[in-house]
Amino acid sequence: MAGMLDEQLRQMRRVQAEQHLPEFIRQGWRHVETNPFASNWHVDAITDHLAAVADREIKRLIINIPPRHMKSLGAGVFFPAWSWAQNPDPDKVGHNLPIRPGTWRGPGVKFIFASYNKDLTIRDNVKARRLMDSEWYQNNWGNGPGGLGRVTFAADQNTKTYYENTRGGARLATSSDGVLTGHGADIFVIDDPHNVVNTESDVQRQAVLTWWTEAVPTRLNDAINGAFIVIMQRVHENDMCGHILASETGWTHLCLPGEYETKHPTPVTTTVRHRYGADKGKLWADPRTVEGEPLWPERYPATVLGEWLTRLGSYAFAGQVQQRPAPREGGFFKLAWFPIIKAAPVPVRRVRAWDLASSEEKQGTDPDWTVGALLAIDALGFVTVEHVVRLRGTALEVEAVMKQTAITDGYDVTITLPQDPGAAGKAWAQSLVRLLAGFDVRIVAPTGAKDVRARPFSAQAEAGNVRLLEGPWNRDYLDELKVFPKGRHDDQVDATSDAYNALAAPSRKPLFG
Repeated sequence: MAGMLDEQLRQMRRVQAEQHLPEFIRQGWRHVETNPFASNWHVDAITDHLAAVADREIKRLIINIPPRHMKSLGAGVFFPAWSWAQNPDPDKVGHNLPIRPGTWRGPGVKFIFASYNKDLTIRDNVKARRLMDSEWYQNNWGNGPGGLGRVTFAADQNTKTYYENTRGGARLATSSDGVLTGHGADIFVIDDPHNVVNTESDVQRQAVLTWWTEAVPTRLNDAINGAFIVIMQRVHENDMCGHILASETGWTHLCLPGEYETKHPTPVTTTVRHRYGADKGKLWADPRTVEGEPLWPERYPATVLGEWLTRLGSYAFAGQVQQRPAPREGGFFKLAWFPIIKAAPVPVRRVRAWDLASSEEKQGTDPDWTVGALLAIDALGFVTVEHVVRLRGTALEVEAVMKQTAITDGYDVTITLPQDPGAAGKAWAQSLVRLLAGFDVRIVAPTGAKDVRARPFSAQAEAGNVRLLEGPWNRDYLDELKVFPKGRHDDQVDATSDAYNALAAPSRKPLFG
């Protein structure tokens, strides 16, 4: 009798593990990790979204979460093992398929896993294989005593990098600069495609984006129903996640910052619902309401997150922990430095500097802006940013706005125009001078890095010598300044820097020599 009860209990636990990925993780944890199992609501959020991928409820999933919060174990180790353990024919219709129709459940599912470092995906390949070779897994879903025989491994395709099971399922480990030719997947998982050490390099970052846009899209075996999962900590505004959110549609975005922010720029955007518990059937949302509340207070309380901030610095902490890849206030400009006034003092000199772009905004693109920043200095040396105009348009549209802005500003305002390198830049600058005939127009060839050119204006702002004239442009302007130089765009900063540097030049000298 005792043996029969034990077998019934084992079968009940097996069913529970198959039905709920969190329960599968709890039961299988000791076969992968030596530390005691611990969970939190965010683990349930991740597993419910992964289960939604398995059920084809969603096909494009981004999860942004801090390091050490079970993202790799959950998605890279337990999820594929759980997917393979599923019954491909629960209704017993006898279709004899290795994947349950209409889902990605069953031993026939093919996976590709990629990271910035192939060694990391091999690590998870090995952990997943260790889990599936365990007595617990084999006695439930393999060929162990009482096992269902769903998952057994092919002897001729059995390496740390690539292995198959006997029902056609496969798992490949690669990297975000690896070769994918000849391999396809039903579910393609990308776990941290960027190396945090190299994210400051435009070349390294662009190489990952090129891999994503040119090598990855054709790797799904089922182009209609196949799924992509991107799990990463944010490292730069132009990282893979930023690129996807700016240029692609149809993605579910589960963004979970280490500390709660009531005004986080990318809150949870999902159609996935709780699969069990008291909130079953409700849409997932971040349940936290208190500013600064930790995501996993039992393991990473406020004291630990404070240590991370000290060690990482504000830039890295903002991306890797807070999932907004720039601090609320950047290292160059802080919002407190820019009081907003309702009336400008009488100016001594005024300069409107332009930062030019000729790209139209099209669907799926995020081009630069054309910006004209008007700065004034008074008799006491205080600087006022009086107005900023910003637009995207054709060259003709840009020229029309520049002409009208010059007329509105008046003839006492000096206008500076950048001359980009090359014949085309010189020709356009010359045409703009002709367009603005009658106004005090100066051409400058900007030199030095953008941050170097911004330092004089930043120093004056920090010293309390700068204010903004109240206007509808204030919010966009401050939003760009506060993330400089980490932001996606810096056109307003460039125009402001050029205007200030012209304004600060001694009046007895011609502007820009």
